[in-house]
Amino acid sequence: MASLLGKKVFEINGQGPPPTKDFFQLTVTKTEVIWRSWKISLRIEFKGAAPGENRMTHDDYLHNARMQRKVGVVFGQQILQYTQALCQGNFDYLERLPNDLLLQILAFLELKDLCNSPEFWEQTVRGRCDELTPEMEALANAMGWRKIFFAFFNTKEHQQYVQGEYQTSPNFDKFLQWKEYEKQKITDKYFHEFRTLGKGGFGEVKNSGQMYACKKLCKKRLKQKNGEGMALLEKQILEKVNSLFLVNLSYAYDTKTHLCLVMTLMNGGDLRYHIYNIGEKGLEIDRINYYIAQVTTGILHLHAMDIAYRDMKPENVLLDSFGQCRLSDLGLAVELPSEKTINQKAGTSGYMAPEILKKEPYRMSVDWWALGCSIYEMVAARLPFKDYKEKVQKEEVARRTLEDECKNEDPRKHEWFKGINFPRLEAGLIDPPWVPKPNVVYAKDTGDIKDFSEIKGIVFDDKDDKFFKEFNTGAVPIAWQQEMIDSGLFDELNDPNRKESAAGLDDEEKKSKSCTLL
Repeated sequence: MASLLGKKVFEINGQGPPPTKDFFQLTVTKTEVIWRSWKISLRIEFKGAAPGENRMTHDDYLHNARMQRKVGVVFGQQILQYTQALCQGNFDYLERLPNDLLLQILAFLELKDLCNSPEFWEQTVRGRCDELTPEMEALANAMGWRKIFFAFFNTKEHQQYVQGEYQTSPNFDKFLQWKEYEKQKITDKYFHEFRTLGKGGFGEVKNSGQMYACKKLCKKRLKQKNGEGMALLEKQILEKVNSLFLVNLSYAYDTKTHLCLVMTLMNGGDLRYHIYNIGEKGLEIDRINYYIAQVTTGILHLHAMDIAYRDMKPENVLLDSFGQCRLSDLGLAVELPSEKTINQKAGTSGYMAPEILKKEPYRMSVDWWALGCSIYEMVAARLPFKDYKEKVQKEEVARRTLEDECKNEDPRKHEWFKGINFPRLEAGLIDPPWVPKPNVVYAKDTGDIKDFSEIKGIVFDDKDDKFFKEFNTGAVPIAWQQEMIDSGLFDELNDPNRKESAAGLDDEEKKSKSCTLL
């Protein structure tokens, strides 16, 4: 625990760990953020709240015993939820994790010794589970049985440490400082917009520099189409997911006219554009195999959180500048906890499963149907059931459907993926078969993107204002912390030999209100 900040692990959200490469490397590596105005100084000292701002300062935190207890307990619970979720009664998950990732997870759990006897901890761990896998025993021999116990089985002693010794350590002081930075209010003044990337039902997606894409949802259009619930659900789901194979949310804020979702920037275009606009129509088999393996992993990450995607299609699979792909647009995603089913019609025509068309109860299976349709389109450059402007009756869809038994098996074990090493793929260690050229824009010309018509007669009320405030939550912890690491700001502010000012920054640059890129 004492090395928490030193290990650059900031926030735990109760999910399984992201792939190692996803945590330490963003899609843009040749650019560096040199400064962002956060109303802070490089001394890591907090300024008082500005007039009109009702926010607890760092000094208030340190002298408020109730708040310290609250933060300590919450932080301890987050650590416990994260580590225990890894293999709570199921050691199969460990077999799919790279050893270096497991070591990293346990590295920051340097807890206070309760007993110096290795035999005591080994006996305790073995008494808590029926059977240990060879991987688990190897990890225990490398890290020690005590750390295994704290990571996966202990609760009471861990919380006692978090609420006691940790709160009096310098790391707790740093933790509060970074959390205050993280909670700074975000506005559009922090970003520069460059070009429109595309448009959807409620708004547009813009490139906000070299680092992020900003999805802007028109407030009036949302209210006109009763889309507030869908927008909020998408934002809440995006906050939960953190995967190398899903477009991740970094910030959520609002302006006078729009709700803004700042997400991973994908420079390589979408698969639909590659299918129909580059060379011969369709994609090469090696590219299809690689992309579908990544998409399958992304869908499985969603399903592991009881989330049905419901909008799988090539247009929603985006490539980054390295040729890796991610799923995007979670506007139709829905949470289906336990064995809950739904019969709502949702999706895109041509990719919807028969059970959706028939309005029958369904769960996650509809995503695999849509994936099958997408594979067909990547190969043949047309949909299997409905081509452009073709009208197909529901009965025809049923007639064209295979009647083979649907088996509930792990799709990664399919014969088609026999050449894919999924642990290496999930760790980002397999090179893509195709890499975008840095000087090519893989998207339609902005002139081909139609403008939205002006919306009149929409007036916002108190209910709308409440919704906007609920949407505007600012920075997403893991993404923000990752930016601090990649920008070098984390290392700079934690350098004991650091000078008062950052090298190369004059007073005017420190006042910048935007994300400055080299």
